[in-house]
Amino acid sequence: MLRDLPVEVLSLKDFPGVPEVEEDGSTFRDNALKKAREVSRHISETVLADDSGLEVDSLGGQPGIHSARYAGPEATDGANAVFDGTSAVMLSAETAIGHDPVLVVATMARIAGRADQRFDYDGWAERLKHRHVTEAAGLDAKVTDTMTMAAWRAAMDMHANAIICITRSGFTARAIARFRPEAKILAYSPDPRTVHQLSMSWGATPLRSDAHGRFSEMTDWAVADATSKGLLRSGDVVVVVAGSREGAEAADTMRLVRVR
Repeated sequence: MLRDLPVEVLSLKDFPGVPEVEEDGSTFRDNALKKAREVSRHISETVLADDSGLEVDSLGGQPGIHSARYAGPEATDGANAVFDGTSAVMLSAETAIGHDPVLVVATMARIAGRADQRFDYDGWAERLKHRHVTEAAGLDAKVTDTMTMAAWRAAMDMHANAIICITRSGFTARAIARFRPEAKILAYSPDPRTVHQLSMSWGATPLRSDAHGRFSEMTDWAVADATSKGLLRSGDVVVVVAGSREGAEAADTMRLVRVR
């Protein structure tokens, strides 16, 4: 289109200092305009921007598989999954058929991140507190269910920086995560398999625990370990929930700690 004009055409690769522009417009045109304005502001040159890639009629005018923006039919499903409280999303075959699967993953990550930013966490937790994940479970599970709800409430009221869960099976950490707390979740477990599984739990940072003994000893160890790893610092308020002793079947004890 510009071949016969006396102009030099450059790409963003010629301007390595230009930051990536967040594509949060509702249409291709909105995103193209935003990118053009942002890039022009950084390089003080005339900018042409396009946001549609290669559109395919059979895909309803959506980008084709050779476009970096191709995310397939699951793009909207991914955002809806976040709004429905899903802990993690995955790419199936129909989504991963794009020409550049790495960019597809990056696109899905941006979609999930934006949906996460718009998620109504307070409303979600308030609705969830009237429901239980252990309706038909035994006493130990119900105790953990109740204690994790109390821990979420304490963390919110005290503006806690973190919630530490010491758990063997991972149930305590997942029970806390269902409330989507603002405080970060530090999930300690002595079981390597549980540590790996908790990487799929919303908001949880899974950590291997070497703590032994009663609740107070495990609490002191976990707080010291998290502090040494830079996850906590002096003055932070932390909610700790775990069993009253090593090997306990229920998370029946909670403690508020200020890091020294």
